[in-house]
Amino acid sequence: MRLLVVLCAMLICDQSQAQSTSDLVKLSEKSYAAFECAALASTANFSDEQARLFKLGYEQGKVFLQAYADGKIKDSDVEPIGFWGNMHDGPNIDFKLGVIWASAYRNTHEDIWKKPDGSNVNIADWTDLAILKFTHQDCRSLL
Repeated sequence: MRLLVVLCAMLICDQSQAQSTSDLVKLSEKSYAAFECAALASTANFSDEQARLFKLGYEQGKVFLQAYADGKIKDSDVEPIGFWGNMHDGPNIDFKLGVIWASAYRNTHEDIWKKPDGSNVNIADWTDLAILKFTHQDCRSLL
């Protein structure tokens, strides 16, 4: 019986620590990074990585947005970049995640589609540029 009580206490402590505001905010950062990497993987034709990273971004983002909806996180807790800029757009969590995905896709492709002078990058170069950016951002290490 004591063992059961100790195990339950440990489980409750672990869950409360995992649900700190700081930990929850990190989920939004990880979600946005995973969405950016999934977008790059898509353009780089890394279909397995694209699926894995999109799922990671979706799952992390869903936990974060639910915590936000439940009042566990305030706007002031979140960095006003990436995820925060779109987390209010939409009627439900899935819709909001779709908006966040689209934003991450657009943001990560700006320098793949356009040169610094604003002219278009040759479409034949998009895959190579996505592979370089995917590698530079160390996307395979996101877990």
